[in-house]
Amino acid sequence: MVLIAFHLSTVGHCHPAVVDAVAGTVGSLMNPCGWDFDYGDIRYPKDLQSYLPDNLNTFLFCNSGSEAVDLAVQLARLYTRGNDVLVVDNAFHGSIDSVHHLSPKVSKANNISSVDWVHVIAMPDLYRGPYQGDDPLAIKKYIANTRDMLEKVRLNGRKISCFIAEPMLTIPGDVRGRGLLFGVEVVWNKQSKKPAKEIAEQIVNRMKQENIILANEGDHRNVLMIMPPMCFTQENAVLLIEKLDKVFTESYSQRPARDLVISVSSLNQNVQAIPSVSDGRLGIIQPQEEDDELIAASRDTMDLEYAQHCYHDLD
Repeated sequence: MVLIAFHLSTVGHCHPAVVDAVAGTVGSLMNPCGWDFDYGDIRYPKDLQSYLPDNLNTFLFCNSGSEAVDLAVQLARLYTRGNDVLVVDNAFHGSIDSVHHLSPKVSKANNISSVDWVHVIAMPDLYRGPYQGDDPLAIKKYIANTRDMLEKVRLNGRKISCFIAEPMLTIPGDVRGRGLLFGVEVVWNKQSKKPAKEIAEQIVNRMKQENIILANEGDHRNVLMIMPPMCFTQENAVLLIEKLDKVFTESYSQRPARDLVISVSSLNQNVQAIPSVSDGRLGIIQPQEEDDELIAASRDTMDLEYAQHCYHDLD
C-alpha cells in the first residue's frame, strides 16, 4: 500500500487566480449541521488522476501538510493493523499535536520525550552524517542500519504501519536539491565543516532587505533554504541569482581575502563585521576566521529574531 500526501506548493501570496477560485467555492458551499458539502468543480481531481497510475483514484484533500500527514497515518494504521511509524532523523512532518511526535526536528527543539511507537532511523547525510561521501559503502551502511531497526521492532513484538519521509532531504547532504527546492550549507571552512549560522542569518536578513525571503535551517541553522513558489519564472530565477550574488559579494574588494567582510550593521548598529571570503559564485561562502566576541554580541539579537519568525512555528 502506498500513501501519497500531497502538500501543494504555494503559488505566491494572494495569487489572483487562487483568490477568485476560493471566492467562487465559498459561494457554492452548503453547511448543514456541521457537515460541509462542496458541490464545486471536480475537474481538478480528474486532471490530477490523469497523471497517476490507474489504481490511485481516490483523493482526500486537506488544508495543510500536518493534516495530510495525520490522515495518511490513520489510513495506514487501518490498512495494516499496525500502530508504529518509521521516520527519518531531523525530519519535519507537522506541528499539530497528532503528528509532532513524527517530527524529530520538533522533538529536539522542544525537548519532547520520545514515544515508543515512533522509530527514528539515521538521516542519510553524506556531508555531515556518521557515514559520509568519502566512504564508498556509506549508502549500504545507512540501509543496513534501517534493516537493523526494522528487525529490532519485529523482535519487540511491534508492527510498523508506515514509513514516512520527506521526498527530498535538502537540510543535510554542501549544495543540494532539485527543481524549486535547494539547500546551501554555510560553513567556516570546507576542511572543518564547522557550521557558520551567524553568516547564514546575515544572508537571510540581507536577502529580506532585497525583498526575497529565505530561511536558515538545519540542526545548526546554517543551511540556506531556497524554496520559490510554483509560479516562479525564468525572470524570477535570474533576479534571485543576481540578489544572492549581490549579498554574497557586496563587500568584495581588491584587498587580500582575509580582509573581505560581510556587514551585519543592518541587524545591529553596534555589531561590527565578521571577516569572510566569497568568490562570487552561487552557494560559495567561506568565512575564514571566527571572532567569538563579535559572534556573542550578535547572537542574542539573531536568536530573538529567529524565534519570532521561524516558519516551522507555522503549519
